[in-house]
Amino acid sequence: MDALLALKKTTPDLAAALVHIGARTGDVLRDVDPAIILRARQRLNDAQIDEAWTRPLTEVVVTSDAEASRVFGEPLPHGLRLDLRETQETS
Repeated sequence: MDALLALKKTTPDLAAALVHIGARTGDVLRDVDPAIILRARQRLNDAQIDEAWTRPLTEVVVTSDAEASRVFGEPLPHGLRLDLRETQETS
């Protein structure tokens, strides 16, 4: 994300890449450093990117089947689901 943030021009592809890479997973070990996310959010805000696009940077967003198909370029195999919901630990 640092390399992307170093680019001068904010294009739609750059914005999409920042959001996809920085999207919250709900797992603190896999989530991008909050300081980098803050920089990405500021960059996207300065470029007047709609907040609906940047929502995954601030909250866990469950991916629809259609979105997973678009991201991966093909539908997931029958019976396989991409579950990005926040996991809950039980004690």
